[in-house]
Amino acid sequence: MRDGIISKGKAVMSKLLLEYVSPVALPALARFSVPEIFREGKITDGMNILMVGEDFAAHLLDKIEDPVPAIGLHLHELRESVSDRPIMTLLGEEVGVEITAGQFWEFLKTAKRTHWYVGYIRGKGGLLRGVHAGWMFEGLHIESGPLNRSHGWGVGNRFLAHGS
Repeated sequence: MRDGIISKGKAVMSKLLLEYVSPVALPALARFSVPEIFREGKITDGMNILMVGEDFAAHLLDKIEDPVPAIGLHLHELRESVSDRPIMTLLGEEVGVEITAGQFWEFLKTAKRTHWYVGYIRGKGGLLRGVHAGWMFEGLHIESGPLNRSHGWGVGNRFLAHGS
């Protein structure tokens, strides 16, 4: 929904929660290995992997994707701090937000290094996790967390999703 309307029972709250930024076209990959790419201290595709968070290491670091399809996604910027549920509701629930680790990496390779980016990726046990990455101190930081974690996402975070 482009207008950002979220329905809560009989009350309807209307805000521009997510602002559309741009389309994103990502190539197909024959294979994507998270442990080969996301290694602290390694420079891959010109990016220094400075920090891999504990949750990401525990839930996603052993993931191998074979193959990763080409895809067209949309990038949205968060205009208000909120938890996962309102974001996912606007972007089409799990089917609308789920991407692969390989797709997230391909996006990060071309992303502006001035923002934090979020993609929803399946981890261990088939559970969807909010993965966020950004650049600090000359390197990429990547971490993940469970859906509906205790704190919300901050204003300015950018989200990848299938729908606009």
